[in-house]
Amino acid sequence: MSMKSPMKFANKSKTEQAQKEVWKVLIVDDEQSVHTITNTVLNGITFDNKKLEFISAYSGTQAREIMEAQSDIALILLDVVMENDNAGLEFVDYVRNELNNKFVRIVLRTGQPGYAPEKEVIDQYDINDYKEKTELTAQKLYTTVITSLRNYKDLKELESQKVAIETPKENKMVFDFAQNALNKLLETITENSQGRCQNFEALVIEIIKKEKMILAATKKLEGISYEEFSLKEPEVAEQIEKAIKLKSSLQFDAGMVNYYEDESGNENIIYLSCNKNLSQNDVQLIEMFAFNLSSAIELYYK
Repeated sequence: MSMKSPMKFANKSKTEQAQKEVWKVLIVDDEQSVHTITNTVLNGITFDNKKLEFISAYSGTQAREIMEAQSDIALILLDVVMENDNAGLEFVDYVRNELNNKFVRIVLRTGQPGYAPEKEVIDQYDINDYKEKTELTAQKLYTTVITSLRNYKDLKELESQKVAIETPKENKMVFDFAQNALNKLLETITENSQGRCQNFEALVIEIIKKEKMILAATKKLEGISYEEFSLKEPEVAEQIEKAIKLKSSLQFDAGMVNYYEDESGNENIIYLSCNKNLSQNDVQLIEMFAFNLSSAIELYYK
C-alpha cells in the first residue's frame, strides 16, 4: 500500500471564478488504478452546466486534511479498507460528527464486502450509497455520481432558504414562509422522483405551549384547523401524537411524520405522504426543511 500526495486532475489554468463553477468530487482510495479509472470514466461529464473537479486522497488521514481545507466538496467516492480495515468508516464518522458536514454525499466503494455488510453500514453511518467495486460499471458509476450531485444540490438549496430569510415581523410572514418553503420541498421531491411521487398530502404544524397550529398545507388540507384534521384523518393524527409523545420522527408506507424541537423548546411537525414510498433522499430533504423552518420560527419568537 503506497502513500502518495493528494492529486488534482482539474485544469489549474482556470480562472478563480471558473474554479467555483465545478462540482468537487473527492476520491479516497489507496489504489492508484481506482483514481485513474474513475477519472477516465467520468472525464468530461457535466451536471447543471458545471464540470466535475476530481481531488484524490490515498488514505483516511489525507482525506481528513482535504475535507478540513475544502468545505464545498459535493461527493466523496470512498474506499472502506485503506491504512486499516475501518479507515473509510472512521473517516465518515469524522466528516459527519466532527466536521458536522451533513451535505456532502458519500458513496462507499469496497472490494472486500465482508468487511462492511451493506445494511449494517447504512444503518450505523450516514452513508448515501454503497457499492461493490465490481458492480460499478461505467454506466452505473455515471448514474451514481449524477444522482448524488442532484441530491447535494437540493440539500444546499434548502439550506439557502434558511440563510436568506429575515426575522419575521408579524405572524403572516411565518405562514407565508412556511407555505413557500413547503411548496419548494414538494417541487424538489417531485423532480427527484421524476414525477413518480404525486398526490401529496402535507401539513406543517407548529406546537407552542402545547397548542398545535397549522402553518402550511397542500390544497386538499388548506384552511383546516388541527382539530378538523384530526377528525378527518384520525389514523394520521394518531401517528402525529405518537411522534410528539416519543419526540421522534416516524416513517410509514408512502409517508412520514417528521418531529423537530428547537433550542427554545418549540416543536414542529411535518406530515407528508404521496403515492410512493419515500426514498432516503426524500427523508433527508424533509429533515432539512424541518430544521430550516424551525430556525425561522425561533427567530420570530425571540
